[in-house]
Amino acid sequence: MRESRKSPSPSTFGDRVLGKLFGFPQCCIDFYCESPSLVRCQAKGFLGYRFCPSCSDRSEEEVIKSINDNRICPVPFPYQPSMEHLSDILQSPHWTEIERAWLMENRSRYMRTDHELLDLTAAFHNEMSVLDRQLNEDVQREPERKMYLMALHEKRRHELSMSLLNGVHEEFSHRMKMTLRKPKPSPE
Repeated sequence: MRESRKSPSPSTFGDRVLGKLFGFPQCCIDFYCESPSLVRCQAKGFLGYRFCPSCSDRSEEEVIKSINDNRICPVPFPYQPSMEHLSDILQSPHWTEIERAWLMENRSRYMRTDHELLDLTAAFHNEMSVLDRQLNEDVQREPERKMYLMALHEKRRHELSMSLLNGVHEEFSHRMKMTLRKPKPSPE
């Protein structure tokens, strides 16, 4: 009787592609994709990588060297690529067409996107500058209301700061969801 090898489920296909991209050993990719989440959580590992039982005795230095030697990703472990690396990643001869299409479609799962945070902080800086200018103009026009205007200014600064923190929190929550996406349990 021939042993049939199951094709990866859609929930683990992406994890296998990412493991290949980041240079993780095939045994560790298989372990991650085929083990229940509780087993994965208890496995030795770091920075998005879990050791399979046979690799758990290897030193972290040895594992990191192996990962960097086998990476398709053009930046060293533990760093994520950015959009400037997308072309190099997609042009690698190591991909099947299906894997390449998945990488293109799911680049937010593995690409570093700092522009959202830069946009948030630039908008915050601009709004704070406008607020400061406005305070100076208001105090020049109505010096007798200086204390009230300063209190109002501080209130607005606090609101802007909270808005920035909420935006940063949302961005990091999104990144964590994309990075730590849990595979859906397969029906058995």
